[in-house]
Amino acid sequence: MLNRPEKIAFAFASASVLALTLGVAAQQGQPQIGIAAVTLSAGPYTFDTAEQHKIRVVVVARGLVHPFSLAFLPDGDALITERGTKLRIVRAATGPHATVDPEAVAGLPAFPPFRTGGLQEVALHPQFATNRLVYFTYNKAGAVGQNPNQRQSAVTLARGRFDGKALTNV
Repeated sequence: MLNRPEKIAFAFASASVLALTLGVAAQQGQPQIGIAAVTLSAGPYTFDTAEQHKIRVVVVARGLVHPFSLAFLPDGDALITERGTKLRIVRAATGPHATVDPEAVAGLPAFPPFRTGGLQEVALHPQFATNRLVYFTYNKAGAVGQNPNQRQSAVTLARGRFDGKALTNV
């Protein structure tokens, strides 16, 4: 037979299990909090976010690996950084038949092979149409510390002149 403190502990534990069970059962009929994952198909898609509902999204280009930053060129093309690795061109990005150029933009510096290293942002000079200057940031490798898995690095801002396929005078 249970004494009074044991009875109170047993009743409290039973009530807790019952409350958790009822809570889980009640949530099964409720929509999940957050944004549901979407498998990309032909699109377009309509999303609801915490800030705005019914956002229409159209897939412009496929085949990019971790697209990170975007800059639209005056001719309707776009420069897109693939996080850490390459600068790519999407031809006719503002039109109905956008295509990713199979060749990455040449002329970028070598990027260090470590976790947070590599290419990040891209931006056009305000007078890009006349001077063709493109700015980009990347992590420049520094010295390796006492622990070989820890590397010093510095975010670096660079610029080059874009000729339509490559950056020159970086």
